[in-house]
Amino acid sequence: MKPTLSAPVLPVALLILFLPGCKKGTQVPEDTGEPGPVIIEHCGEVSGSEIWQASATHILTCDVTVTGALELEPGVQVYADRDTTLLVQGGSLLALGSSEQGILMASHEGFPLAGDWVGLVGDEGDIQLSWVTLRHAGSEGALLQLDGGTASLEQVFLSNGISSGLSSTGTSFDKIQTIEVAYVPTPLELPWTAAQVLSGVFFQEVGTEAIILTEPTLTGDATLPEQDFPYLSEGVTVQGGGRLDVGAGALLQMGGDIVVEDGSIIAYGDQIKGATIQAQDAESGFTITIGAQAEAATFRYATIIGGIVHSDASSLYFNDCVVSESPGTALVITGGIQDGDPSNLEDNSFSGAGVGLLVDYDLLPAVGDNDYSGSSFDGVVLAGGEYSTDTTVTEWYGGQVLVGGYIVLTGGVHTLSGGTLLFADGLSFTVSGGSLSADSMDFLHQAAVSGAWSGIDLRGGEASITGSTISHAGLHGSANITVATDATITGNTISYSAGWGILVQGDAEPTIGDNSYQNNALGDVGP
Repeated sequence: MKPTLSAPVLPVALLILFLPGCKKGTQVPEDTGEPGPVIIEHCGEVSGSEIWQASATHILTCDVTVTGALELEPGVQVYADRDTTLLVQGGSLLALGSSEQGILMASHEGFPLAGDWVGLVGDEGDIQLSWVTLRHAGSEGALLQLDGGTASLEQVFLSNGISSGLSSTGTSFDKIQTIEVAYVPTPLELPWTAAQVLSGVFFQEVGTEAIILTEPTLTGDATLPEQDFPYLSEGVTVQGGGRLDVGAGALLQMGGDIVVEDGSIIAYGDQIKGATIQAQDAESGFTITIGAQAEAATFRYATIIGGIVHSDASSLYFNDCVVSESPGTALVITGGIQDGDPSNLEDNSFSGAGVGLLVDYDLLPAVGDNDYSGSSFDGVVLAGGEYSTDTTVTEWYGGQVLVGGYIVLTGGVHTLSGGTLLFADGLSFTVSGGSLSADSMDFLHQAAVSGAWSGIDLRGGEASITGSTISHAGLHGSANITVATDATITGNTISYSAGWGILVQGDAEPTIGDNSYQNNALGDVGP
């Protein structure tokens, strides 16, 4: 048996607690005075029900494994010999102190140091702590290590560890309320679902003032409320109906990607406090990938810094958001917009080195008025593809639209008026089915280089192009407009083609009249 604790042990512990420069967050349970007159040593298994009373001082002389039920009375002091563990393995630990009678768990060494003992470990156990102080542990990990099981933590003070304060995987928490961590490199490592019951976090002299979210897969609900400290993650996949909710005022810093497979992601702030998702550093960058099976993808008053959002979901809501410092295209939408309402994709600001907004052609009606001034292109960029859905675009918020891929209309009714389509090199706008009505439109090359794009190709279906400007096409000697079907082409300005202004092919008999032609290399209408 070790000798009874001598008086110098307690002053050392108290001195460490109240070192100068520490902010006092929670009301920390203090040592309750001299050790009790009775010393009880513990070693082995607690398989039944035990109560460790405050009238005695309790010493762990070797590992104690709780498979039954252990209760620590308010005011009790538990001291652990070097390298020992209090392990709750499938059993329960009830340690409910009070502000007047806190529970102390500390090193039994005469001059205690960080990592003297292993600490309190839960393995599929049920652990309830209130007004508990745990010190000088963590020789094999965290001061308080919880794996699975259930837990409720309130007014818990963790200090002087060599790794983490609290580390948990797969634990279901009822509450984590008023937690103070001091003198550890990493204060909190928690599963995503624990964050929503976390409140009142205080750090003193820790290596990283952050809440680290560790599990790579989220299948439950995780709401990240506002904290004084950021949440850190190396990446997460939301699946199995899981839900990731970044609340107003919360800051989530990503060192990896967010992938939403068949669950939901919500980043919803307000006009005073936004919801922020940010790269951990300028070099890391991250992508939020929202799959086609995602149930919901809602971003409102959200700020995304150093990241990219790529959504293939059919119900994306993206409004009043800021996407900045993106390593590539800030927002890529290949799925759909919730309800197809223009107000669901407007009042956003895109800035950074890349393109602000890339959408499919048939999503143009859903695009509202956004700010692209900080992007490499001041407007919307269209992806290429084949489209057969009815499309009507009469309001062109933000002005110009850059076509970045081949557009082929295979069906549907398409009505375009009053806008500008700028085509990248080598591209074309083709109608092979359905119908196109274009009035007062500009079909131009992005750099106004003659012959740089292929032009409008009317191969099938019906087409009417009136009062529009078509220029700088005719790649490989073709034309600004190539017609192989009956069409109406009237009242247009057709200019600067490297081939023909209008080229009629086959047996087509288009209606062509009242057009203005300028500087078309092979002629105005051919052959």
